[in-house]
Amino acid sequence: EKEKHKKELSAFCRACSDPVYIQDYFLSDGHSEKTTNASATFIKFGRNYYACTCWHVVEGMVQKGAETDNDRITLGLMVGKAVINLSSFRVDGLRSAFTRPDGVLANDKIDIGLANIDSVWHLLERDKGKVAIDFDHREIPPWDEIEVGAAAGYPTEHKERSGDVVETPMTLTIAELCSTISADVRQFTLSSTLDEPHGF
Repeated sequence: EKEKHKKELSAFCRACSDPVYIQDYFLSDGHSEKTTNASATFIKFGRNYYACTCWHVVEGMVQKGAETDNDRITLGLMVGKAVINLSSFRVDGLRSAFTRPDGVLANDKIDIGLANIDSVWHLLERDKGKVAIDFDHREIPPWDEIEVGAAAGYPTEHKERSGDVVETPMTLTIAELCSTISADVRQFTLSSTLDEPHGF
């Protein structure tokens, strides 16, 4: 039963997320298993679709541009061989599509970046079977009943090349909740002891 739930959860996480790559807008240095990546989650809110990642990923993109003296570094998604650059050229140069939402408190630093992907969502949905977490119809979790949590993502390590396609595996971690959690809690801790090494 646990394995069944784990497979269902893994399939759901894979469907509503994808690797997001830090790369040159025109792929002038290629796209390979050495290309740095992070994770993006797809959400729907107010009839709009967004790619959501951590703000420190956006900062990493800016840092790479500065380190390589390349003003065309962007975050991008891949659909087959097609590149979906999450940025656009303006009169003052390349501008990232990611913005950082305001915090509830003054100077509140939220580690989240959002990019509107309305214009390309049909490609992700049609060609990759992606779905978006619908924030317009979300349900309030039964906070007092939560005993475990899960995190999924795409580590930049362990990518492989299969022909001319870069395969980026998704990891799924499930662990016990060992701190309080509620709608007002910004951080919580998950921790479990493994019976054997995870091997990843």
